[in-house]
Amino acid sequence: VQRREFKQDPNWTPPAPSTRNLPSSEYLVVSRESLLALLRQCTNCPKGENHLSFRMEGMAVTCTGECNSCPYKFTWGNSKVLNTSKCSNMERLPKIDVDITYGAVITSIGGTVGISPLSNNTFHRIKKLYVSPAVAQTFWKMQGKVIDALRERIEKGGKLHIAGDGSFDSRGYSGKWCRYFFLDAENNNEVLHYVIKHQSDTASSGTMEAAALEQGLRELSLMIGGIEGIASLVTDRHPGH
Repeated sequence: VQRREFKQDPNWTPPAPSTRNLPSSEYLVVSRESLLALLRQCTNCPKGENHLSFRMEGMAVTCTGECNSCPYKFTWGNSKVLNTSKCSNMERLPKIDVDITYGAVITSIGGTVGISPLSNNTFHRIKKLYVSPAVAQTFWKMQGKVIDALRERIEKGGKLHIAGDGSFDSRGYSGKWCRYFFLDAENNNEVLHYVIKHQSDTASSGTMEAAALEQGLRELSLMIGGIEGIASLVTDRHPGH
């Protein structure tokens, strides 16, 4: 029986709207009540209310809705779910980095035209409470799988060939932060490990990269069961080597 046939019955009333799998408020940057009020009301008919079903993938929240009075259906999400099924973790890191910096870009553009979509405090609060933990959890989970595969390869007699390089937060010799990445040179350039150094950790900006390399090499060798599993390391020339 079609829904419109029910509506022809003067005694018919739509079923009460339902909510499934509503995420905990700690994963939302808005109140759950505000979110439900926004999604509950049907935008296709004046009296309809939507049945809502939520799903979480990492920090991404998706909601599918269906009106209890008309055929209207919709899907809403607070963020696009990162598709990681067909890319290496080397490709995933820039995607995550883009998501992190996108809020800053929006804020910058808004400030130029006199609009402030996110205050600095709100942006950094969201980054600290939600984005950074999600990035860290994702990376360590991926790294664990990569390291397990490396240990298995080494146990079978294989050796690891590493490519390493560092990047700074500014050019020249005025950098405050250095990020040093270690890649598997033989296996799709997978990111094996990374180290972050601050200028205060070393004598000067120029020595941060070498210090990060040495620290990361020690840590990586412990992860794979010893320095003997590393056959070669390729990096660029910089002070401290």
